Amino acid sequence: MPRLSLTAVAVAALVAFAAPAAAQGSCDRACLRKLGEDYLAALAARDARRLPLAADARFTENGSELALGDGLWGTVEGLLDYRIFVIDSKSGNVGILTAVTEAGHRAMLGVRLKAPDGRIREIETLVARSDPNSGFPQAKELKVRPGLVEPLPAGRRVSREQMRAAADSYFVGLERATDQGVAFGPDCVRMENGMQTTSNPDFGADMGKLDCREQFATGFSKFITRLRDRRWIVDEETGVAMAFLFFDHAGTVKKVALRNGTTMEVPFPFNRPFSFELFEAFKIDAGKIREVEAILTEVPYGMKAGWTAEP
Repeated sequence: MPRLSLTAVAVAALVAFAAPAAAQGSCDRACLRKLGEDYLAALAARDARRLPLAADARFTENGSELALGDGLWGTVEGLLDYRIFVIDSKSGNVGILTAVTEAGHRAMLGVRLKAPDGRIREIETLVARSDPNSGFPQAKELKVRPGLVEPLPAGRRVSREQMRAAADSYFVGLERATDQGVAFGPDCVRMENGMQTTSNPDFGADMGKLDCREQFATGFSKFITRLRDRRWIVDEETGVAMAFLFFDHAGTVKKVALRNGTTMEVPFPFNRPFSFELFEAFKIDAGKIREVEAILTEVPYGMKAGWTAEP
């Protein structure tokens, strides 16, 4: 697909489409879900002209503002079945965790669309491409955990504010290198780039065998020197809060004193400057973190997302 300015795409879309949600002046849960599905279908077809865009719409990929049609739009080969939607109808956002094929390889893809009136104003994407030299590998197989996407029974739901606070306690715990105050449920499981990174004897030697709380309790996270630019969307129906943020690693922390009295040598690549960009979703069940699902990729140290305000 040729690269098009967002203005050109918007004009084409406005002529070609008359979205009912836009005419009503709002985009409800079903509308946002359809826009997410339509975005992925347009991406697979490499045809952004299918999308109903606002005239001032912006598109970023891994923090860089691009013309729609550039980046992954020009190289994507197909969509994979792994797909998680986080729908925040109050803020007019839909977040998607999914995967695609590109250049014969799999790439993890995070998408955030903002379309409060049915016209897409913001397109924020994160592409985590396979890299054997990266600090984070990808799983061989991708599976969506049903519990993450199923509606949460009303009796186990908490307010938007409580959901966000519970999820944010995870990042506070990483910042403080402690499990104290983190709203972990007893059965918390974390997946990153499709790989189970807690309670998994095949990941990360001894650290990978530990559950969510046990990992935090070791105090291992002191080599993460800053967590920044946290932004959120909240899906009250499924009980999922989704964060968009960066982990900075200055590379200056070479050893970490763990709570059990031992010392951990900080491994590569965490012993040199780089950042992780993350889209991270938290299932909040009765105010506790039950499941964590993240897409992350290595980016230049200190890089910005290209978005400065809450979604």
